[in-house]
Amino acid sequence: MKRVYIALAMLALIAIACFYSLRKVNRAYYTLEDKIELVYSALDQNDRQQLEKNVDDLCAYWKDEERSLVHFVRHAQIDEITKSIARLPSFAKYGDYADLSAELNCIRLQMENIRDSEPPTWNNLL
Repeated sequence: MKRVYIALAMLALIAIACFYSLRKVNRAYYTLEDKIELVYSALDQNDRQQLEKNVDDLCAYWKDEERSLVHFVRHAQIDEITKSIARLPSFAKYGDYADLSAELNCIRLQMENIRDSEPPTWNNLL
């Protein structure tokens, strides 16, 4: 009977860890989405200083968030987003707004792909 309790406790811990990781990924997705929208709004307003500040905020947020997401998400996906985010400050600094916008769209799609592939659905499991 003791083994059954241990197995149930382990199952509960695994379920809690899964729900925590899903919540963490969703929160990161929506926060990143908000920060990308701030960059777009500064881009639309042609406010270069605000644009650089928003890009720096986005980069700082991702640097912090990357450390925790790497425990739950495949490293290759996280690395691709990190590479894309690393390019953003130079695009903002030198006024390459077309590439900045394209890179932001790429980051958004990559993060959306991570968010969609994390929940345990039949498509993800099979």
